[in-house]
Amino acid sequence: MVTNLGACVPDDLLVDEVRRIRPDAVVCSTVNGHGRIDGARMIRRLRADPDPDVAGVPAILGGKLGIDGDRDPGVLSELLEAGFTTVFTDQARPRTSISCSVA
Repeated sequence: MVTNLGACVPDDLLVDEVRRIRPDAVVCSTVNGHGRIDGARMIRRLRADPDPDVAGVPAILGGKLGIDGDRDPGVLSELLEAGFTTVFTDQARPRTSISCSVA
């Protein structure tokens, strides 16, 4: 089962829903070019949660990470260092698909 929280989810709502649902993973997509900023803020909030099950949930980000596309190679490492498990850019063509269920 997948639970879609919608667009532009506030950080606290995301953390509250992770706490309530206890998903196998959190998957965030971005199309507006603000993924680098919004994603970093969101993952830091999630990783700072005092509940280790919430803070440790795998988190995947994909899409348009910046308004300049994939021109900045530091974006991926910045987001991984912030706490994402995996990051896919808008131009990425993964060889395998990711399927996550939220229970």
